[in-house]
Amino acid sequence: MELAQAQEQARAAQEAREKASEERRRQEEDRKVKIVATFKLAAELAVEREQRIQLQVSCGFFTGF
Repeated sequence: MELAQAQEQARAAQEAREKASEERRRQEEDRKVKIVATFKLAAELAVEREQRIQLQVSCGFFTGF
């Protein structure tokens, strides 16, 4: 009986380790996705800013400022 209990405890401990490992992998993947999304947004904002600057410059050029 003790052997069966020890085996069950070992199996439960292994399952808990695997579950924790899977959760860490999932959290790391979520973190990576958020980082990529942040960089994409930053790039889009930089492009929009550059376009606004170019528009302002060209409008200023045509109005004589």
